[in-house]
Amino acid sequence: MDFVRNFPLFSIVLSLFSGVLCTMLDGKKAERYTTVYELFLIALNGAVLRYVLQTGESFTYVMGEFPAPWGNEIRAGVLEALLGLFFLMVLFCSVLAGRRFVRQDMDESKINLYYTLLNLLTAAMMALIWTNDVFTGYVFLEILTLTSCGILIVREIGRTTLAAVRYMILNLLGSGLFLLGVVLLYRELSECCALFGMSRGAQLGVVLLGILFYPFWLYCSFVYGNVLGMAFSVLAMRLELRFLRDGGLKRAFGAAGAACLALLLKSNYLIFVIGMLLTALVELLRRCSWQRCLLPLLLIGALLF
Repeated sequence: MDFVRNFPLFSIVLSLFSGVLCTMLDGKKAERYTTVYELFLIALNGAVLRYVLQTGESFTYVMGEFPAPWGNEIRAGVLEALLGLFFLMVLFCSVLAGRRFVRQDMDESKINLYYTLLNLLTAAMMALIWTNDVFTGYVFLEILTLTSCGILIVREIGRTTLAAVRYMILNLLGSGLFLLGVVLLYRELSECCALFGMSRGAQLGVVLLGILFYPFWLYCSFVYGNVLGMAFSVLAMRLELRFLRDGGLKRAFGAAGAACLALLLKSNYLIFVIGMLLTALVELLRRCSWQRCLLPLLLIGALLF
């Protein structure tokens, strides 16, 4: 294995180590160390970007005995390397530009704490960029929230305290929506399996395999928009199947409403609504009734809305 494939892991581990090291340094030494260390990280990510561009393919790095989704895994490609390099360059410029303000606004004894949190934030961002499994991503997402709030509140000014509290509330809301979407998604998958006549064991198997193999980028990219939208899409399909089997206007309106919510969260779910519309039209041709005529109209309304 080419040695450069270790660099994504090094960028995470070294960031965690740097956070610990800065707690033992005074403010000026922590500042100098962080500046040099950020340059080193930029060099590592630049090497990874050059490597994936030369090879023309991405690579994965397994941490432990098992690959994702059972174990922790890193994935590196052109997109990940570009994101990491861009973030590190922005962070490096922020460190250089903010040194004067850090010395002015913070107590000398707390400057090393500021750089400790900054390095932990770097570790969280690097992990989110490189990870290929949900568990690692979610853990470091919470670390990112805590370190960001710590950086805001370390100045001990009223406005920064208020900003930290607001940031924490919004991030907890985002995490809550993420978990809500995951739970709703797999519940609806299980219900859809029941509608197809699958046994409870098969339903459980579908849920477990979905949790294991649903790609991480579909969970977390675009500020949680995907997982919740996917959940509403599966809910809409389940309600449509129930309506076509058992009837009931509430199910038809519910399917159209869930489809609208999915489209509001992310327009990519248009493909699900089009599939539902085609299914409704086919079922209408098989057995025509005024209730079945209503469902395609509601779905067209969801598309136009």
